[in-house]
Amino acid sequence: HRLAPGTKLKELELAELFGVTRAVVRKVLARLAHLQLVQLRQNRGAVVASPSGEEGIELFGARAAIEAALAERATARITRDQLRELRSVVKQEHDAYRRGDEAEGHRRSVEFHRLLAGVAGNGVLAAFLDQLIARTPLVVLAHPAGANGNTCSIDEHGAILDALAAGDEARAARAMREHLDAVLGRLRLQ
Repeated sequence: HRLAPGTKLKELELAELFGVTRAVVRKVLARLAHLQLVQLRQNRGAVVASPSGEEGIELFGARAAIEAALAERATARITRDQLRELRSVVKQEHDAYRRGDEAEGHRRSVEFHRLLAGVAGNGVLAAFLDQLIARTPLVVLAHPAGANGNTCSIDEHGAILDALAAGDEARAARAMREHLDAVLGRLRLQ
């Protein structure tokens, strides 16, 4: 969240900042462009990607499909220790948002989603999810939530955890889809 979408990325400044050559910076920018985190513009340099509202809808749709499947699978595999760890992360997220530490709250939210993907035990889906999660902050920054602030609701994470604890695969998948739909609904995508 340090660089807003559309921020120009100057090769020389980045090279000096990180103590590398411009060639290294160009390679990194090309990789970030491949991941759709940066846009390379012919003869005008690179900028932080600025996803459209339509791209945001597509991104959250992909996340909902993948994360619902992961939540369903995780329900059958989750251990008490894993459930306790996820609950701890949600508590830390809640505490961060209550303190007004949006960045820490966001980090804990991302951690929740990544940990849950790990519990599911499907490395391919978890890798796809990682790519989507990396792009999500750009959508959030380009189309910020309304007055309610947080894009993620701790109550929604709690509903997912309750379904996992109850061993209800269908409810866990539904809670995840509803959560991601609600996050999308809180953004200003127009």
